[in-house]
Amino acid sequence: MSRARRGWFRFFDWLTTLVRDLAKRTAAEEAKEPIEGKSRIAVVDEVWRMATRGELLTPEGW
Repeated sequence: MSRARRGWFRFFDWLTTLVRDLAKRTAAEEAKEPIEGKSRIAVVDEVWRMATRGELLTPEGW
């Protein structure tokens, strides 16, 4: 298997794990809270959630 293909499979595995973990969150965990004071992982989770809900890119732009 080529190096590029292995890299793609690793990325796909990472992405599916991320999506699976995000899907497990409860509605209470997804409540909007400020990002300040959160860990890096929590900030990435929050930004990812906002992006997947279409809250970051609007018809007006970013």
